[in-house]
Amino acid sequence: MALGGAFTAVADDATTIAYNPAGIALTGRREVGLTRSALFSGISEPLIVQDAVFAVSSLGPGGIGIGFVSQSDAAGVYRETAASIGYAHRIAEFVKIGAQLKHLRVGLDSTNADVVENPYFGAVYDVSAMTLDAGVLLVPVQGVAVGISAQNLVPADLSFQEAEEPDEAPQIVRVGASLRLSRIAESAEQEALRGVLSRSLVAAEVAAGDGTTVGVGAEVGLSDSLVARIGYRTASGVGSVSAVTAGVGLRLDVAGIEAHLDLAIEVLDAAVKDNTSQRLSVRVSF
Repeated sequence: MALGGAFTAVADDATTIAYNPAGIALTGRREVGLTRSALFSGISEPLIVQDAVFAVSSLGPGGIGIGFVSQSDAAGVYRETAASIGYAHRIAEFVKIGAQLKHLRVGLDSTNADVVENPYFGAVYDVSAMTLDAGVLLVPVQGVAVGISAQNLVPADLSFQEAEEPDEAPQIVRVGASLRLSRIAESAEQEALRGVLSRSLVAAEVAAGDGTTVGVGAEVGLSDSLVARIGYRTASGVGSVSAVTAGVGLRLDVAGIEAHLDLAIEVLDAAVKDNTSQRLSVRVSF
């Protein structure tokens, strides 16, 4: 979130499952992550709550990963989940490919009067479908990465009843690039600046689906254990909106076990009510 959503070409931790499955091959270790997001919360309770758990592990010349994301409205009337399992493979040091199988499910509270009385649902309150994601991660030169991912490649019909136009999960293609500033760190005259640059990166991404989203972001490594992030994204088409993002990350290393705590906030443009979202992520790698 804090990088403006530009993570497809960064893809260096367990949350890559949500962006680019090819990144599973980058971790090189075992990592487990938990995320809680409070979406569209303003200064009051969130309208939507999202919980996610991810786990990845190196496996030979690649890695495997699993993920589970649950999203529901504050009242618990609507809930959607996505469970995934994927594998990524290093074809060469500069090429990684990955794919994951996903099970999507949408459910409604069948005891809610508004749901039961709505003829659209036709007494069907739970639907599911299978689909597939795929991704590629290229590192043409050290410090530069290009990521491409396609989500929901197989049409996944999540309609509650038959219709002329099925309600399918959106097919989204993401293309991103990232640059780790360690490439230019040696050119800095000040030692402190060289240290910051060696731990920093910039990233950009374009995602196309129901509309088009453009995101840019930067991560600044203030020290070996603390980073700051800032980003911006804008979306056109369905749900046109723009947002400013920011966050911080803390890393602790104890006896070879790394713990990461990340906080992020996103503020949509002022025309949107309840325009603030927050995300807390905890990851452990070993």
